[in-house]
Amino acid sequence: MNKNLMTEKERARQQMHANICQTYTELRRANKTASRNRIMTAIARDYNMTIMGIRRILVSCNAY
Repeated sequence: MNKNLMTEKERARQQMHANICQTYTELRRANKTASRNRIMTAIARDYNMTIMGIRRILVSCNAY
Protein backbone atom coordinates (compact mmCIF):
# COMPACT_ATOMS: atom_id res chain seq x y z
CA MET A 1 0.00 0.00 0.00
CA ASN A 2 1.17 3.51 -0.72
CA LYS A 3 2.58 5.16 2.40
CA ASN A 4 0.81 8.42 1.55
CA LEU A 5 -2.55 6.70 1.85
CA MET A 6 -1.80 4.86 5.08
CA THR A 7 -2.94 6.03 8.49
CA GLU A 8 -0.48 6.41 11.36
CA LYS A 9 -1.69 3.14 12.86
CA GLU A 10 -1.16 1.30 9.57
CA ARG A 11 2.36 2.73 9.25
CA ALA A 12 3.19 1.65 12.81
CA ARG A 13 1.84 -1.84 12.11
CA GLN A 14 3.85 -2.12 8.89
CA GLN A 15 7.00 -1.05 10.75
CA MET A 16 6.36 -3.58 13.52
CA HIS A 17 5.93 -6.35 10.93
CA ALA A 18 9.19 -5.34 9.25
CA ASN A 19 10.96 -5.38 12.63
CA ILE A 20 9.60 -8.86 13.39
CA CYS A 21 10.78 -10.19 10.02
CA GLN A 22 14.22 -8.64 10.51
CA THR A 23 14.52 -10.02 14.04
CA TYR A 24 13.55 -13.50 12.85
CA THR A 25 16.13 -13.56 10.05
CA GLU A 26 18.85 -12.27 12.39
CA LEU A 27 18.05 -14.89 15.02
CA ARG A 28 17.95 -17.67 12.42
CA ARG A 29 21.42 -16.69 11.21
CA ALA A 30 22.83 -16.40 14.73
CA ASN A 31 21.26 -19.64 16.02
CA LYS A 32 21.52 -22.22 13.27
CA THR A 33 20.62 -25.13 15.56
CA ALA A 34 17.58 -23.51 17.19
CA SER A 35 14.19 -24.60 15.91
CA ARG A 36 11.89 -22.18 14.12
CA ASN A 37 9.30 -22.63 16.85
CA ARG A 38 11.78 -21.69 19.59
CA ILE A 39 12.76 -18.52 17.71
CA MET A 40 9.12 -17.58 17.10
CA THR A 41 8.44 -18.16 20.82
CA ALA A 42 11.18 -15.72 21.78
CA ILE A 43 9.91 -13.10 19.33
CA ALA A 44 6.30 -13.59 20.47
CA ARG A 45 7.36 -13.02 24.07
CA ASP A 46 9.17 -9.79 23.10
CA TYR A 47 6.20 -8.40 21.15
CA ASN A 48 3.50 -9.77 23.51
CA MET A 49 1.91 -11.77 20.68
CA THR A 50 1.05 -15.40 20.05
CA ILE A 51 3.32 -17.75 18.13
CA MET A 52 0.69 -18.12 15.42
CA GLY A 53 0.49 -14.34 15.08
CA ILE A 54 4.24 -14.18 14.57
CA ARG A 55 4.08 -17.07 12.10
CA ARG A 56 1.37 -15.30 10.09
CA ILE A 57 3.51 -12.17 9.85
CA LEU A 58 6.54 -14.22 8.79
CA VAL A 59 4.54 -16.04 6.12
CA SER A 60 3.23 -12.74 4.76
CA CYS A 61 6.76 -11.34 4.40
CA ASN A 62 8.13 -14.64 2.99
CA ALA A 63 10.55 -15.15 5.89
CA TYR A 64 9.06 -18.48 7.02
